Amino acid sequence: QEVDPTDYNQIVADLKIVGIIWSENPQVMIESKKESKTFLLNNNDKINQLTVKEIKKDKVVLTGEGREWELR
Repeated sequence: QEVDPTDYNQIVADLKIVGIIWSENPQVMIESKKESKTFLLNNNDKINQLTVKEIKKDKVVLTGEGREWELR
């Protein structure tokens, strides 16, 4: 299913970092405001058609359709 690039921006705008668990294998807790759910994600996990590319101490890099977004 194709997604309009503006829809990806809306998907990212709907997501919010709740917390980052920093360890050898970091995890991120991301809240989907639209779904009213919180997800615990690892690198390469998917959330709403986006993939968690990298978890850093202060941000998360998400990818989709060859583009990248940062959540802080």
